[in-house]
Amino acid sequence: MSSIDRRSFLTCAAGALAPTLGALPRAALAGDYPDRPLRLVIPFAVGGATDVIGRSYARFLGDRLGKPVAPDNRPGSGSLIGTDMVAKAAPDGYTILVASLDGLVLQPALRRSPPYDSRRDFTVITGIASTPITFATSPASGIRSMAELIERARAQPGKIRYGSPGIGTSPHLAGQMLCKAAGISLTHVAYRGGAPAIGDLLGNHIELVASVPADVVDKHQAGVCKVLALTAPRRHSSLPDVTTLAELGYADMVALHWVALAAPVGLPAPVGARLAADAKAALDSAELNEQAARLGFELLHLAGADLNQFVDAERRRWSEIIRATGATLEG
Repeated sequence: MSSIDRRSFLTCAAGALAPTLGALPRAALAGDYPDRPLRLVIPFAVGGATDVIGRSYARFLGDRLGKPVAPDNRPGSGSLIGTDMVAKAAPDGYTILVASLDGLVLQPALRRSPPYDSRRDFTVITGIASTPITFATSPASGIRSMAELIERARAQPGKIRYGSPGIGTSPHLAGQMLCKAAGISLTHVAYRGGAPAIGDLLGNHIELVASVPADVVDKHQAGVCKVLALTAPRRHSSLPDVTTLAELGYADMVALHWVALAAPVGLPAPVGARLAADAKAALDSAELNEQAARLGFELLHLAGADLNQFVDAERRRWSEIIRATGATLEG
C-alpha cells in the first residue's frame, strides 16, 4: 500500500469510528441508568395540587427506578420558568419535568416569542393525571348558583372579580372561556398559586375563584365556600353534588388541567425506554390512585403515540380558544 493510500485509509477509518467513539459515553451511561438520583422539576409552587401529585409520583417512580427522584419546585410565569429550565437541561435522563397543559400548550400559545418550542424541545414520556377546573364563591358573595353568577355579571359587567393561580394558567383561561360562552364580563385577579386566591375569596376580597377540586373540596364540604360548577365532561367523584357546565348548556366548557412526565429532547434510546417503562408502571400503584382521587385527579394512562396525539389535539383546541377569547400575555 502506498503512503498516500495508507494515509487515506487511516483517515477514512478514523472518520468511520468517530461517531461510534463519540457515542460510547452515552451508551455506557444508558447501560448503567440510573446510577444516581434524578431531579423532577415541578414548575408550580409548593403545596398546590400539582405539586402534591408530582411529589407523590416522584416517590413511586423512584421506587421503580431504584434511585431517589427528588422534587425541585421552580414556579413562576404560569409554569414557564421551570419548563424552560428543563428544555435547556442535558438530555441524560437525570432532569425530568412535570409538564402541564400550562407549560406545553398555554404559555407558548399566549406569547409571540416563547423561550422554548414545546414540540421540538421535549420528549413527552407518559401521562400522569388530569383534573377539571372549578368555579367557587363564598357565602358572603350571595351567589348560590351559576345562573345567579351569570345574571349578576350581565347586569354589572366587570364588577365580579375572579381569582386564578396566575395569568396564562388553565383556571385563568377557563374563566375567559366562561366569559365568552356566557356573554359576560368578569375582572381577572391573578395570584401566585391557588391558595392565596382561595384565601382572598374566604376573606371576601373577591367574589369568585377558578381553581381545581383539590383547592376547594374540603371548604365546599364545610360550607365555607360553594362550588357552582366544574368543567369536567361528567360529574366528578370528589364533588358529586356539583353540576358540570356542559349540563347547564355550555357544551364547549369542558377543560381539564393535565400533567405529564417529560424530558429534554435527545434522550439516548435505552435511557428513554427505561424511563418510559418505569414511569408508566408507577401509575399502577393502588396507593397513588387513591391519593390522586383524594386530590380530585384521575390518573392519565397515555403514552407514546397516543400521548403525543393527545397533546397535539390540546394545542389545536386551546389555540382556537385563545384566539376566540383574545387572551394574550403580550403588552
